[in-house]
Order: sequence, then C-alpha cells, then structure tokens
Amino acid sequence: MGQSSFDQSFPKAEKQAEEFQKIQQIWVSDVMTRSPIVVVLSEKIEVAMGLMSDNQIRHLPVVDKDQNIQGILSDRDLIKPLANSKPWVIQNRIDNLRSHNTVTDFMTPTPEIVNPDSTLLEAGSLMLEYKLSSLPVVEGNKVVGIITESDFVKLVCGEHSFFQVS
Repeated sequence: MGQSSFDQSFPKAEKQAEEFQKIQQIWVSDVMTRSPIVVVLSEKIEVAMGLMSDNQIRHLPVVDKDQNIQGILSDRDLIKPLANSKPWVIQNRIDNLRSHNTVTDFMTPTPEIVNPDSTLLEAGSLMLEYKLSSLPVVEGNKVVGIITESDFVKLVCGEHSFFQVS
C-alpha cells in the first residue's frame, strides 16, 4: 500500500523543525556589523548624508555626546521631506535641508533595539513586526553593532562571514 500525502510530507516538516532549531541558536552577535559608523545628534544632516554616501550604507545609529543610542537615521528618513515636493522645487529644498538641519530633525527617535545575545529569530521578528530594515545592537545604552536586512539575505545565501571558517 502506498504512502499517503500526509506520510510523505512528514519528513519535510521534520526537516523544517530541525532548521528552525538551528536558527534559534544563531545570535545577533554572530551576524551583526560590529562597531558601526554612528552620527551624533547635533551633526548637520549634510555630514550624515556624506557618511552614508561615502560608506555605501543606508542606516546610521544616532548617539549623544556620551555615545548613548538616541535614534536611527535611514536613507528613507531623508527622502520623506521631499515626497510631496514639485519636481522644480526639489533641488532648492534639498539645498535648504542640507544646510539648515541637523540629524535630530530627520531621525527616528527611540528606535527598536536588540542586544548581541538576542537570537536572530528575535531580531527578525521585530523587523517584520515593525517593518524595519535595520536594528541597532546595544549593550547597556551603547551601540556595539547594527543588523540589517542585508545581513539576513547574506545569511540565507550563505555569503555571510558567519559561514567563513577561520
């Protein structure tokens, strides 16, 4: 007598459970970018834009003068003020924003955060729940890393340094 479709699918469910167990044993510290570039609250937005452009990054944790996390700045935060602008006034607005505003004017204050000892599953769940593309990684109140969508994609594709054997 042949196997039912339920019997045939059980090994797949078992394999998925094994994979889920493995994922629960990966820590944020295993895949985060350590010592990320940060920007200070009072910095001109033009400086933050330069940091993002020069380093080809889309997210900057924002800290106070004592290096305590205060917010996060994303490339999307920079675009929001231009969203409803007419094409012929965009350049004027960009110039005005760049020269007169600080990071505080654009950042997302009190961001969702994770700790290095959080699981990847916890970080991913937060990112999905709040539709976030990054999370600052914090010990105490100090930024020690950042985890982004790119880290998850690299991990899934086997291209993350997590897979590199020393």
